[in-house]
Amino acid sequence: MQRIFPSPCHPSGARASAPPPGFPALQRVIVTITTTDGRSFTKQLDYPKGDPRNPLSDGEIEEKFAALADGVLTQQAQAKLKDAIWNLEKIGSVTKLMALMKADVGKKSVKPKPKPKAKPTSKTKPKAKKRR
Repeated sequence: MQRIFPSPCHPSGARASAPPPGFPALQRVIVTITTTDGRSFTKQLDYPKGDPRNPLSDGEIEEKFAALADGVLTQQAQAKLKDAIWNLEKIGSVTKLMALMKADVGKKSVKPKPKPKAKPTSKTKPKAKKRR
């Protein structure tokens, strides 16, 4: 019996008869860019960035975190969470860590809109009150 693999790239779910050579040990990608003046630049990467064989640096991890947390956590909340994660062994409870992950962007800056005043439902003008 021949092993088949679903293709995640094809919308129809078409199947390939075999994985790429070296898969999963090697996850090669080759990119070639050709400029308008005809020059060509090629780069081959055998392991994607973030793979244990091609890990992200601490700075790259922090950059990725900031990019993903932007718009969800304020800068102050990001700093607290980042510090907690880098010092995970000092956190006494996962509950404390999870509390730091709660979205907080816009909490203080969003003001509730005032409720519009009720308008008369009929098309006639409201009667004026009599003064005594």
